[in-house]
Amino acid sequence: MPRTRRPKSSNVVKTRARELRRPMTPAEGLLWQRLRHRKLGAKFRRQVPIGPFIVDFYCHEARLVVEVDGEAHADESQAALDAARTEWLEDEGYRVLRVRNDELIGEIDSVTARIQRELPLSRSAEDYGYLKAEGNSESHPSPAPRRLQSLERSGRERGGGEGELPTPRLCLPGFDD
Repeated sequence: MPRTRRPKSSNVVKTRARELRRPMTPAEGLLWQRLRHRKLGAKFRRQVPIGPFIVDFYCHEARLVVEVDGEAHADESQAALDAARTEWLEDEGYRVLRVRNDELIGEIDSVTARIQRELPLSRSAEDYGYLKAEGNSESHPSPAPRRLQSLERSGRERGGGEGELPTPRLCLPGFDD
């Protein structure tokens, strides 16, 4: 897929996006815990300005926008604005996934599964240990299994016990052991 640039956002929109990154609704916080640190295999960012809009969550790799809709979005006038916003984003080449707050709080696993289906299977998902590699029955629950494996190996090489990590040392200039 050819690289495309995001539509430019005004400085006012960018400033407002920065302000919105600070407070989070409980539903947004719950979803953010599932999306952050590439837990689904793709990088997500919060409160991202795209053109004249600020989207709740955005994955650049998949051009996927995830919008969390609270009770205010049930209003007819707000629903019309949401539809126009979704149409604009889709016309610009983004895929938009809308999730209601109550759905998110009650069924977080099904929501993250829906988001996962929208993401392309990337190598990073395997690297971070959240998906099993083809032909590999072993899955690592930790976010960085390869790094931990290398630490375990280095601990054994230094005489540490089986699976024992080396004791971290603080190295400061001028303070030698």
